[in-house]
Amino acid sequence: MACRRVTDSKVANIFEDRLADVWICQMEKYRDYDKFEKCSKCELKAWCRGCPAVANGTSGNFYGADPQCWKTRNEITGEILEER
Repeated sequence: MACRRVTDSKVANIFEDRLADVWICQMEKYRDYDKFEKCSKCELKAWCRGCPAVANGTSGNFYGADPQCWKTRNEITGEILEER
């Protein structure tokens, strides 16, 4: 599982797949940070990226906004990250 909180996140079988292959190949869809609707516009993207599992659990959208996030605007560009 890519994340224990996302039930449909099976990426490999530990008894059949090499960990290096899983980390480099199968995990890539979970690292496509530009798909994250809110986080992709945030200046903290390199460090935070919210919790996709919480977003998926509340809205059904893995790439949706994490409802626990306090940020509403990018402090560098001034862009609004999410309408509330």
